[in-house]
Amino acid sequence: MKLAVDGEILDVVKDYVLITISAKEGFTVAMENNLFVILETTLTQELLDEGYAREFISKVQQMRKNNGYEMMDRIKIFYDGDDEIAKAVNIYMDYIMKETLADALERTGDDSFEKQDLNGHDTGMKLEKL
Repeated sequence: MKLAVDGEILDVVKDYVLITISAKEGFTVAMENNLFVILETTLTQELLDEGYAREFISKVQQMRKNNGYEMMDRIKIFYDGDDEIAKAVNIYMDYIMKETLADALERTGDDSFEKQDLNGHDTGMKLEKL
């Protein structure tokens, strides 16, 4: 490979060239065998809401298992979470209910709720078998 510097032509041997790629904030990069991938890692509110909904479903499924419910048992879900969790649950309510076989999903407070951590948000949850 030849490189022109200040009008002078230099021979550059590829074994002496090191190329590094770094990602700016909000991105990450991976490189292997002269191939690289850059991914945007910034979490939008939409992605955060979807993550809360998926975590909510995971917690409900774990509670179903711990309560000894059968796979096809219909349930009612009660929860008490902050406004950010409530917003995500409202956006994904149909999806949550379908995935958990819930006939109802209600935000209400109760001291008997089982405390769950939804990605850093303390959320009380209670299931009722129908």
